Amino acid sequence: MTAPPRPADQTKRNQAEFWNARQASASDEKQLAAVMYDLARSTAAKVAGRDPNHPIWRDLAGLLHRWAVDTQHAQTTGHTR
Repeated sequence: MTAPPRPADQTKRNQAEFWNARQASASDEKQLAAVMYDLARSTAAKVAGRDPNHPIWRDLAGLLHRWAVDTQHAQTTGHTR
C-alpha cells in the first residue's frame, strides 16, 4: 500500500498543473511570454515573502535586464533572434 501524498507534494503538483495549463492555453508567443513572466514573479514572491528588498528581486531584475540588453544588441548588429 502506498502512503498518501504529503501536502507539500500535492501543492507542487497543483502548482505544476496550474502553470502547465496556463502555458498550454497561451494562444501565441506573446501570451506565452506573459505566462512565463507571471511564473517568474510568482516564484520570486514565494521566495521573498513580504520582503520587498529580498535579493531574489535583484536577481530577477538582473536576468530581465541582461535579456533586454542582449536583445537590443542583437537587433542593432543584425543578429535578430
